Amino acid sequence: MGALRNILARYTVVVDAKTLTELARKLEKVKAKFESFGKWGAGFLAAEAFGMYKLVRASSDAEESLNILQGTFGDNAQKVLNWSDEASQRLKRSKYELQDSGGRMGAFLEPVMRGVNVNIDEMSTKLAELSVDLASFYNDSDKEASMRLFSGLQGETESIRRYGVDISDKALENFQRKQGDNRNYDSLTLPEKSLLRFQKVLEDTSLKQGDAVRTASSLANRTKYLQGRIHDLSVEIGDKLKPAAKQL
Repeated sequence: MGALRNILARYTVVVDAKTLTELARKLEKVKAKFESFGKWGAGFLAAEAFGMYKLVRASSDAEESLNILQGTFGDNAQKVLNWSDEASQRLKRSKYELQDSGGRMGAFLEPVMRGVNVNIDEMSTKLAELSVDLASFYNDSDKEASMRLFSGLQGETESIRRYGVDISDKALENFQRKQGDNRNYDSLTLPEKSLLRFQKVLEDTSLKQGDAVRTASSLANRTKYLQGRIHDLSVEIGDKLKPAAKQL
């Protein structure tokens, strides 16, 4: 028990790939025990080893992310969930973290893109994948890359400049002309300018897109993959513990 508690203590910090592999293996075993025993007693023994709070918290966070995703995409929510399953295998990332990223991107885009004819679910998943690629290319965390993209889409130029993206008004106006739109830039609506930023971000990051797959064998990306597996297993184990936790 003591050794497992020590592993859990290291779970929330960056550790070497060997340690993460060992923790993932142990979590797989715990999950298998839950499925074979099917009794709350077994669940509480595992909770004693790994810490019920952290596992249930991971499950609750994933549930909140799912609520955001479903509330944002409505009838298209299943499409985004299917994407998260596929992308997690292709990008070697946590499917629950991809759901969270895609859902939050969509929740941001939906109101600001009203008035232009766009597919919010496709834009959101594209940005969620892009954050993973940029994090891989620049050796940032996926969360930091996502926040920089958020800032850029809101018109904040500095944070996204790190990724070689120029969304200054002058750059956007030139990009607008390049696309054959000769209207006065200042006359564009907020949704039109937001769409222009989105398109400019994609153009300026074109060479970095796909980096997570191209460099999947790097130590940094393998570590992120193992951390993602651990997170997903924590969510799934937490799902099984949640009913018992509510009785405490």
